[in-house]
Amino acid sequence: MTEGKDIKEMDRIGELSQEAKDEAERVTRSTRLFLRYLDQQAWFPQHTPYNIFLLMKKRDGVRLLLSEEEIARRGLTVPQGRDWITFVVEQKVPEGTDGVKYRTVRYQDGETLDLPVPPATDLNRCPEDLTVRLIERCGLEIRLSEQLPDGEYGAWYDNRGNRVLIHDGMDDPELLFQRLTIQLALASFSRRVTPFSRRELAYPALCAAYLLCRRYGVSTEDLSVHRVAPALAGMQEGKRRDTLFLIHGAFRELDGFLTP
Repeated sequence: MTEGKDIKEMDRIGELSQEAKDEAERVTRSTRLFLRYLDQQAWFPQHTPYNIFLLMKKRDGVRLLLSEEEIARRGLTVPQGRDWITFVVEQKVPEGTDGVKYRTVRYQDGETLDLPVPPATDLNRCPEDLTVRLIERCGLEIRLSEQLPDGEYGAWYDNRGNRVLIHDGMDDPELLFQRLTIQLALASFSRRVTPFSRRELAYPALCAAYLLCRRYGVSTEDLSVHRVAPALAGMQEGKRRDTLFLIHGAFRELDGFLTP
């Protein structure tokens, strides 16, 4: 009986994985849809890009997700016949076990259960305070500089020295936060991608910065993410997936610096 359930679960995981791949291809073909994806991902840094694509396929603009387990714990009732949103998540395995196992988890849109929607974050959204927190927690040397390399504006990640230089004349708090997050995203990528190519990673860094700005209510006016979707659409599925997860990994890392 258990073996049959396991096989059914594996089949379901395979179906959902294919649905997520198909949705990722569809979304990255449209700048409008890709921006919707980024805005949705900004609300849920704990969920992977492919799960956000599964969410988008079911419902648009969700701001509160409750798992089936949490719904039961709160004693809430889900109206009969209401669709569930199913994610594929990593399953905790005993220490020393090789490989990664996955399981399905069902969610409901909390707003449809008449629950109040919390803000994306309860933190102070002041750009100056957010910047200070990033500098204090990022673990990199941050140094003021009167001059940056040609073509660089606001801040620059020195991958050889593993430090970030901030232009001494940068006095716009929101712009400084944007530029700093781009460079910290590049720093995050440098630990994950070999060889490090600033040119190839420029768009992913832009997306990670956009996600963080959206999450904390900082202006994204100067972040040209509309150029990213065409680049992703031209990639093979494997590279597109790796790029989306790379962006998400940097976003989660930076968000962790800002979380108390």
